[in-house]
Amino acid sequence: MGSNAIAGYGGSVSGFTEVRRWSLDKSVKVLDCTSMGSAGLREVKAGIFQWEGTFDCLAVPSQTTGSTVVGTLSTGSATGTAAVTYTGSMLINQITPDCPYDDIVIWKVSFTGNGALS
Repeated sequence: MGSNAIAGYGGSVSGFTEVRRWSLDKSVKVLDCTSMGSAGLREVKAGIFQWEGTFDCLAVPSQTTGSTVVGTLSTGSATGTAAVTYTGSMLINQITPDCPYDDIVIWKVSFTGNGALS
């Protein structure tokens, strides 16, 4: 059970400005419950639901290294195609500056969902 929302049209992440792109992955951990009585067929059940993603922005709360926000919780919402909006709390787990030779610096941010995604 997975779903991707790519090429968002709007949204915000608390503490970040000028978001340019975002992506979101929703998934579920698959639990194998196959037993010897399963007649050689695999049996599975849904485990914990999870969500994670990335976004690119032009500015982060600490322009020096971005390390001040790694490991902190943030809230955000993003609107994708067909006006579907996703909202939730997230743990910022990585920030990477992308510094091309002749273009603007883009901050690539990775996050893991904390609790429900609505």
